[in-house]
Formats: sequence, structure tokens, C-alpha cells
Amino acid sequence: MQYRSILLMLLSLLLAQDLFAQTTAKVEISSKANIFAAGNTKLPEMHGGAGVLPVMVSLAGAKSISLENVSGKVSCAFEYYGADGGSCAGGNTDIQSFDKISGIVHHHRTMFVVGVFIGGGQSMQRTTATEVGVNEGANEKLKLPNKVDRTTEVAVGDAVTSAPERLDFTNNDNFTQLSPKLNQVFFIGDGKNNQGVVQKFIVPQGATMLFLGFADAAAFQGEPGYYDDNDGAITATVKLSK
Repeated sequence: MQYRSILLMLLSLLLAQDLFAQTTAKVEISSKANIFAAGNTKLPEMHGGAGVLPVMVSLAGAKSISLENVSGKVSCAFEYYGADGGSCAGGNTDIQSFDKISGIVHHHRTMFVVGVFIGGGQSMQRTTATEVGVNEGANEKLKLPNKVDRTTEVAVGDAVTSAPERLDFTNNDNFTQLSPKLNQVFFIGDGKNNQGVVQKFIVPQGATMLFLGFADAAAFQGEPGYYDDNDGAITATVKLSK
């Protein structure tokens, strides 16, 4: 009887470890979800409207994330597209960084789902680049798409004091694994590459939250904003793996 109790206890522990190693969260991402408001409790002021706060997912120690069961359509006031986006307003994304959140570039798509990892101890107050030094070579070990511009990024405890460089996903969205930095906006789309393989996103050190939303601007160029004319939503299951 005692051995049976021990066996049942061990089995329960193994099942608990398996559940802990892989959890999921169902989310709905509004087309107005402003990725540049990640880490904030209120929306910033933006031309054309700042939309709504992005979707937040607590990482709970996850080492990587992926998106599955992605569905829905969104519009930037014109045609409707799936999570991978399309040619809305010209189909060319070239959006600047905002505060400590990087911009993003994709010259062949607009209105696609994006994500950004944020650290729990981060203060998202505005900080100018002249107030901090340059963290050179921080991205050398990461396999990332083309970098467009280099701004400054310095970690102070868990805080990032300015936006990292923007990533260019033009002809670079067919990856199987991506390792973005803290506060670096990245392409997610429908969570699969062109061959239908689920894409894995590696959680950077210090990240405690994942934010999901869209990167928008006037004709998807320049300063972020113009969220208020968007319509629709994307639903997905976020899988967090230890």
C-alpha cells in the first residue's frame, strides 16, 4: 500500500512537471492593439489615435514561445487580411522607434501581427539616447534579420533605457527560430513559415512579459500612430515552453 502511494505521488509529480513545461494562453489581438504602448498602463498620445493597449502574456519563466491556431482578419480601413498582413495602404512598413520600443521594417507587408518582449523591472518612461552609453556588439550572437538602424540600448538592472535597433523582415520572415532583444519589435504573422513549420521565438534574458499587437503609422511610414481606423481582430493560442 505504501509503495502504491509513492508510485501515485511520483506519477503526479511527472504530470505536473509536464504541464509546467508547456502552457498555453488563448488571446484575441485587436487590430487597434498598439505595440508601442507595451509595458505601459495608459496609451501615449499619437497622431491618428493610439488605439488600445496591446495584449500582455506573462511568460512565467518560459524559454520560448510560439503561436498556433491563428485565425481572424484585420484591416487598416481598406481590405482585410490575415495575421501575416498584406498590401494594405501600399504594403510597405517602415515605422520608427518610439520611446524604448523599436520600430520595424518590412517592405513587402503591412498590418501583420508583431510581438515584443519586456522585462518586469523596466521603466517605460521616455529617455533620450544622449543620456546613456552605447552597448556595442550586443546582437552579434543572435541570428536576426537585417538590422536597419543602430540606436543605443543599455541595461540598468532589468531596465532598458532606449530602443534597440529596428529589424528588417523584408525577405526575412521565413525563419524557423528568432532571438529578438528586449524591447525589439519582431514579426510574428500567423506563426508559421512558408513551409507551414511553426516558428519558435526565443525569450531574451530578463524578459517577463510578451506583448502582442500591430505596428501602425500614417501609410505605415514614420512615427507610429493612426490606429483608430483599424478594424477586426486576430485570435491565437500562445504556447509557452520551458
